[in-house]
Amino acid sequence: MTASRSNEIVSQTDIACILHALADMMSTFRQQDLALQDALSSVAAMTQSAPQLNSLQHIDLITQTHADLARFLPELAAALAGENVRPHDLRASLTLRSLQDQLLDPEHDANNDALEPGDLALF
Repeated sequence: MTASRSNEIVSQTDIACILHALADMMSTFRQQDLALQDALSSVAAMTQSAPQLNSLQHIDLITQTHADLARFLPELAAALAGENVRPHDLRASLTLRSLQDQLLDPEHDANNDALEPGDLALF
């Protein structure tokens, strides 16, 4: 980071670099999430018992969220760095509607769409 002294400010370039680093971290998390899912599947197969479905769905949601953020953050960094990024491009980088609403539609009330544990959302 170029702002190493206390009287300097963090530049947009610094923020863009941080966003890229976060994207790399999210990508690594996704890979680890997939390994965790595989391990849980193997354990469940060996013990002939399956973890509760909503627990597995939650792990899958975390995996999808990490993948979405890994795609979204570089787009956001590009916009911050002055590249022409359209709002549609930002939205398109997120496959999860809940993330689109949370990050790009701050007026959206996520509580209205909340599902009870075990509910299935079809979209």
